[in-house]
Amino acid sequence: MVSIIILTYNSARHIKNLLDSIIRFNKNSEYEIIIVDNNSKDDTVKLVSSFNSRIKFVENKENVGSQSINIERGRPGEIRFVYKSRYGMEEWCG
Repeated sequence: MVSIIILTYNSARHIKNLLDSIIRFNKNSEYEIIIVDNNSKDDTVKLVSSFNSRIKFVENKENVGSQSINIERGRPGEIRFVYKSRYGMEEWCG
């Protein structure tokens, strides 16, 4: 199991492409996505909520940066941190 952790802040411009890419290229992999949002003011929350149940969403009430990531939220196994603008990769969860 791979836990993919994505830290967001005003990431609406990139988040849909990133999530589409992870889901499309890793259909046969066991993974979960944990999005930690730092009080985005754009449509990040709305876009993330339109995706499937593999996504755990943590919404902070203020922008606390990377200190907001609690690795214990993930399942045991490998953890990967992903930047919001990184997409187009193939099967990197397997």
